Amino acid sequence: MKVRAQVAPLAVMALAVLLVSTGCGGSGCPTQTSGSSGGSTGTGGGTTITSTCGTSGGTTPTTSVLLYYVDGSGAVQGASLSTSGTFAALSGYTPPAVTVGADTRDMVIADKQFLYFPQGSSSVVQGYSINHTTGALTLIPGSPFPTTTPGDTIIADHMGRFLFISNSTSDLVSAFQIDATTGKLTQSPGSPFAAFNVVSGYNLSVDGASKYLYVSQGDASLPTAGFSFDQSSGALTPIPGSPFSIGVAGVRAESTGAYLVGASGNPSDDNLYVFALESGTGVPSPVSSSPFPTTYAPYNIAVSPVAAFVYNFGTDSSAG
Repeated sequence: MKVRAQVAPLAVMALAVLLVSTGCGGSGCPTQTSGSSGGSTGTGGGTTITSTCGTSGGTTPTTSVLLYYVDGSGAVQGASLSTSGTFAALSGYTPPAVTVGADTRDMVIADKQFLYFPQGSSSVVQGYSINHTTGALTLIPGSPFPTTTPGDTIIADHMGRFLFISNSTSDLVSAFQIDATTGKLTQSPGSPFAAFNVVSGYNLSVDGASKYLYVSQGDASLPTAGFSFDQSSGALTPIPGSPFSIGVAGVRAESTGAYLVGASGNPSDDNLYVFALESGTGVPSPVSSSPFPTTYAPYNIAVSPVAAFVYNFGTDSSAG
């Protein structure tokens, strides 16, 4: 019987977030650059404002957040969060038809255009296109797409080209190509892929350069698998030496593609573990002075899009 860590870090939640910019027109308006495409917490698809509207035209831009989540009835709900911190349901939003039932723990937004979520025992993944003005979701033609094996954890590469889905009770990872125009999914050649002695795919992470996929198991005593993925098809090839016994239950990648940050999942371990990725291979190795002490045992980790900060959401091991 497989035993997970008592406190599973990098918690999976059925939540996806998209930043959108509205209310700025005319000359002097901001440019936008792509942000993260997603992660196994379902967070991704950002837009970064790189300049402000000039006085010669337009108005001050308003950046808001579209947020999607699955409610208790299995419906996909939409909400917005403004820069002032106001959270509200989307006006006129109607939950889209879910053809099989949203029995999902995870969501991801790819290329700021498409929302995907796997449906566990149904062995399919649902896909929707996103209307940035209204937040409405429209079923992608051909959805739901078969995954061959059940899946409940999902991630997209940062360029929105590929989608990866793993299952928390098997060692298989499905890989898909994403049609940049329609969002249609096509299984990559050879998919699904065995995670090579990894018991289950509990946590997925793609490095910031979108070259490597890491599959962790939610238990620091179990190894983390690493794959390179073909830049045309998304097909997975194990990194030399994979799987790696690096003593963490899960990892997060930062945007430069140079490092991974992980946690052991032990409620008495208040450390963050940092690994450098070897250029050209993606092999993770502990950096000097790792692990790094924190105040509380990490339960979840977030890395800022500019790779300047790491945020640790922890649990107090001394409490209770």
